[in-house]
Amino acid sequence: MSESYVPWHEETLCVADTETTGTSLHDRVVQVGVVRFERGVPVASWSSLVWAGVEIPEEATKIHGIKTSDVANAPAWYELIPDLARLARGAHPVAYNADFDKRMFMSEMNRFAADLTSISIPIFRPGVRWVDPLVWARSIDRFEKGGNKLVTVCTRRGIALPKAHDAVSDAEAAGKVLWAMRHEIGDMTISELLRQQQVLADAQERRFAAWRARQGIRR
Repeated sequence: MSESYVPWHEETLCVADTETTGTSLHDRVVQVGVVRFERGVPVASWSSLVWAGVEIPEEATKIHGIKTSDVANAPAWYELIPDLARLARGAHPVAYNADFDKRMFMSEMNRFAADLTSISIPIFRPGVRWVDPLVWARSIDRFEKGGNKLVTVCTRRGIALPKAHDAVSDAEAAGKVLWAMRHEIGDMTISELLRQQQVLADAQERRFAAWRARQGIRR
């Protein structure tokens, strides 16, 4: 996307969420949801189950409730690209715990597109950094009790999350969480937002690494 000089919260944002077969590099998306936000208002949303050609482990079903039989007749990822593009065109991507959802998006896209760098829609481009409300919640609410899972932050901020671990419901809640933090984040451009987000994420990872070392936990 070209450089913009308006505050980040005036940009059009595309908030995405995925439900998957697991958390490894080899896992697959079984549900995707996207919500388009304009100045904090969700103006369009879309979601779909996804047939990935693999069984959904029971451990994953316990989290999101999606069984293999539920996705047996669902479309494959490549069939969903036009709908994803419709919601995401001209919008900057956002996701709660963005590294995970971006990785899942790129993994699925790589199965069907040889050269992602030629795609103009930001959410499909590997070089585009995503806004991550989780990084900001960890910074702004650092000393709040209860952690920073999406459902916890929504409760803390008075944001409804009627169906946790449903892709489109989680995506809408994540966008509302980001909007709720806009005054604490400030009026910087989206480029500066992403720069500061990386600084915060690096500092948070150093703290997590130090905690793991104290606990004797190996990654």
